[in-house]
Amino acid sequence: MKKSLILLMLIPNFVFAQELANLDSLLEAGNYEEALEKAIVKRDDLMGEKRAWIDLIIGTCECVLDGDPGTLDRMMQNYILDETQQGEIQEIRTKCVTGNVGIVQITMMREPSFSSVEPREGGSGKDLEIKQGPEIEKIFLSPQTHRGQLDSGVEKTFLRNPQEKENALKLFSDLYKQKELKYKGDSNSDYFLLFSGNTISGRNLAKFKMLLDVYMEKFSQRFNLKIPDKFISVHIGEDSLTYTSQASMVFGFDISSSHVGYSSIHNFSMIAYMPGNPNEFKGTLVHELMHILLNYNAPHLPPWVAEGLPALFEESRNNGAKPVKGTDNWRSKFFEGSFKLVPKYDLPANLIMMRWDEFNGIIERTEEYLVLKRDQRDLNHATARYFMFYLQEIGKLDIVIKAFIDYQYGHPSFKEFATNEELLENVMAKPYEEVWAEFTDWMSKKFDW
Repeated sequence: MKKSLILLMLIPNFVFAQELANLDSLLEAGNYEEALEKAIVKRDDLMGEKRAWIDLIIGTCECVLDGDPGTLDRMMQNYILDETQQGEIQEIRTKCVTGNVGIVQITMMREPSFSSVEPREGGSGKDLEIKQGPEIEKIFLSPQTHRGQLDSGVEKTFLRNPQEKENALKLFSDLYKQKELKYKGDSNSDYFLLFSGNTISGRNLAKFKMLLDVYMEKFSQRFNLKIPDKFISVHIGEDSLTYTSQASMVFGFDISSSHVGYSSIHNFSMIAYMPGNPNEFKGTLVHELMHILLNYNAPHLPPWVAEGLPALFEESRNNGAKPVKGTDNWRSKFFEGSFKLVPKYDLPANLIMMRWDEFNGIIERTEEYLVLKRDQRDLNHATARYFMFYLQEIGKLDIVIKAFIDYQYGHPSFKEFATNEELLENVMAKPYEEVWAEFTDWMSKKFDW
């Protein structure tokens, strides 16, 4: 059973590359027990995408030693994987289960570290207008988008200490000058470094800093999420030229202003497009903050949680000492009025089991382009948001989110429940069909179907 298994990976940094090389040597020598033991110990020290790489090694070792592909199956279910990655993990699974373990190449493992608020065109805030697009849409991919990697942009991260804060401020100051962008900054935060175009007032920037500080601490305490040990740089563009220039500067590629927010834990940065009255778009900052916290702590989350929870707090109310509460927002338009997608489509009853491509409405994927059903994507994202809203209203949001955050290697639930559906049934103490029927009934009453 213990034949050579070589994992060839693209490693995100040198130190971690050396650690993975040591584990790789153990696998190549057939020392799966030792590799598994060391990987499990190492996993507790890692966050974000590095934890995803370790999960792959753990899953491989378990599959080889015990014939148990459970960890690999959960990765296939929840992690963002392209077709090549899915095929490579499936190859490991097949070989180890059948006892025919040979040389397996893994070209890349990544977690959902990039995120963006879906295209919203026209309007702002609660009165946002949504331009209905074609049902089938073809999107051509840049190399960076396809690989999920940063070929340029800011790659350095900064620990949260005074010296590193000064280093970060100098770096971004120099970058803004190189782009010939006038900017304002606010560094009076323990967690964030804020930069904006010149027309946003210093007072508004200070308000955004306070908002992010409060929400960071509230989300961390409420959902047991560790606060990153790095500063998060926040870049706010009040016009499309500033915003797209910031995206190019920070992430190394162009992004349309129809995407009003974007974030990455590769470099712990976020951008937000805030035209007109910036206070009407402050929910974008909250959305992207939640993405960074979730991707840092729980890269394994299924799409309905990873997108639904940030979307819930896009429009929210901070009730002092009470938990932040999501309120109705622009996504409700997909359930009422001229943009209503229900009953044109049924609510997606398989939402909890969806993988990322299906959740995003992608029906075809190549290296050059994606083909997606825009209506289905919009409905899936809106439904995920309102399923979170429903859980909030019945008092189950916190327990469900914590259960799915805990649903990772080392937690008892990981071995006890094979699927997202089984885990949700356990938390809700009822069959999934009953959960969905009650949610559908709640939606029907809320939107007067």
